[in-house]
Amino acid sequence: MHCMAGHLRKILILFVNALFNHNLVFRVIGAINRRWNFLRSVFVMYPATKDYTSAYLYKRHWHALKWSPWIGGVFRQNGKWGLILGITGTDDDFRNTDNSGNLQALAGRAEHVRRLIGATQKTFAGILPGILFKNRFVRETVEMDVAVEAIVRAEGHVRTIERHGKNTPLIVLGGNGFVGRRLIKRLNGREVYCVDSTNGKANTASWPGHLKESCAILINISKSYALSDYTSLFWPGLVVLNEVYPEPHKEELEMIKAKGCAVYHIVGIEGKAYPSFPNAYTGGIPCCAARISEDMRVIVKRLI
Repeated sequence: MHCMAGHLRKILILFVNALFNHNLVFRVIGAINRRWNFLRSVFVMYPATKDYTSAYLYKRHWHALKWSPWIGGVFRQNGKWGLILGITGTDDDFRNTDNSGNLQALAGRAEHVRRLIGATQKTFAGILPGILFKNRFVRETVEMDVAVEAIVRAEGHVRTIERHGKNTPLIVLGGNGFVGRRLIKRLNGREVYCVDSTNGKANTASWPGHLKESCAILINISKSYALSDYTSLFWPGLVVLNEVYPEPHKEELEMIKAKGCAVYHIVGIEGKAYPSFPNAYTGGIPCCAARISEDMRVIVKRLI
């Protein structure tokens, strides 16, 4: 049954793109949207792993769609709709300086679609916002503001569940990154420790070892493998709040569990996607696709 549902999703996506992924169709949608104002945003996603890619496309289409946005579905948040576009490029592709032209073309195409359909917001998944902004291919990074807001609200939620006080120390893993710097600035006034890898290697010298055996919350916004690099330094009672995708794999969770730590994962923002986002996104939409609002609800799941 699961295999059949996967085939239906892929066939539907191919069918929708054949019919609707054209400028003329986007112009028609835009004319309707400017009258009724139902479509607010365009979200460009890419796969965290091959499993995510396989959830949407057959392998024979992966290469052709590495940089060409295809329609991946629509989503709904707080009564407003968004258009999902997807590419099959990866983090390594985006970091490769030889792909600067492809990145610029991607940003340009996403902006063109946004204008055609009359949307007011355009966002990108993962590390794309930081790279596009650094290369001046985009002028703003609203997805970073949403991510920071979601993390702050999730940390408060986890702190309440764990019955920790407002003065609980925070360790931000990936604190020197694009989101990390903004998060630490937002947490001004709290006891915050920035820990980040150097040249891809764990920087244990910056680890706040004096917190050992005390209540603390580790917020992971680093690369997906970073938790494993620091797990040996964990202690019973340390709480991990993970925002990184993909979510920690089974082996990582077993290592952290053996240390006596609780692990929470930020699933995303409450909303509906059609078709639904796979794996850990189930039940919500990615933070980078959402719009900030007072009633924005962050979905947090306890993994162990």
